[in-house]
Amino acid sequence: MAPRLNRESTISLLSRALGGVFIISGVGKIFTLASFSAAISEIVQGTSFVSNAIAAILIATEILGGIALIVGFMVRRFSLFFCVLLSVFLWVLSSAVAQGREINCACFGVFNLGLTNRSEILLDLALFNCFSLLIYLTSSPLKQTTRKFWSIAMAGVFLVAQVVFAWIVDISKLTKLPLQILPAITYAELHNQEFTKESRNNRLLLLLNLQDLECSSCSADLFALCDAIKSRYHDEQRRRFLVLFKSKDPTNAKTSIRLSHWMKANELPFPFLAVPESVFEEVNCFKTSVVVIGPSGIDLFSGVIPIGGRNRQAILQLL
Repeated sequence: MAPRLNRESTISLLSRALGGVFIISGVGKIFTLASFSAAISEIVQGTSFVSNAIAAILIATEILGGIALIVGFMVRRFSLFFCVLLSVFLWVLSSAVAQGREINCACFGVFNLGLTNRSEILLDLALFNCFSLLIYLTSSPLKQTTRKFWSIAMAGVFLVAQVVFAWIVDISKLTKLPLQILPAITYAELHNQEFTKESRNNRLLLLLNLQDLECSSCSADLFALCDAIKSRYHDEQRRRFLVLFKSKDPTNAKTSIRLSHWMKANELPFPFLAVPESVFEEVNCFKTSVVVIGPSGIDLFSGVIPIGGRNRQAILQLL
């Protein structure tokens, strides 16, 4: 009797905890529906109506599924469904990490945890394991040998999957971002003569997409780099640094004014340009990136934000 009670209490505890996580996630997304829909549109090629519809369906599914888990309704089936959903999330996130991109998925909506895609992969793996355990505990009784076989098989599949995802996360840290930086250099030198005059020195380009700063760890890392540059270089030397903002309408005067206010508000005394999205696409830049360019236009360093303290020091030494 005791083992049965322990099993039922474990199922109850797990299902309520997991249900609570997805209710919080779903409710949080309601208040940031536009951001969540925009994140979906980056992944799914379609109209805004399609991305809005997918966003609404996912939010409703998370909330209703979470409620079902908490009240104990069809726990095994909803656990299976969430395993499939998490598998899709893991595939999308791992693909983005492997490509050097950062998806601002707004996974918890207004309850922003500031997780990077690498951290979200680890969180989704933990949730996947919990749902797998819940599926096992709620399965109908099997013969002892059969149960052992499927337990070992499931454990093996999950272990292999996690090793693959962990390898993707780890290997992405070691590879350089394959930027084709020449279009950005050409655009920068065409529109900023001071930057062109510094071509005999090592120069820094910051290719900035403001949406990436919704990730708190990304914004903190970016401002740490800017603070380090400010404290080390005086105004005249800062002509070697240029911020390129990704913009849908770079020629609009309001765009320049808005970006100027943003730079002043964040105490960033660097020259900047609003750059068409097409330039970012040519450069193959999908996430805010830092590039150090040598006198001959060679890419001496390139990395996506967050770059970390070690790379920050490497950049300062190159400059």
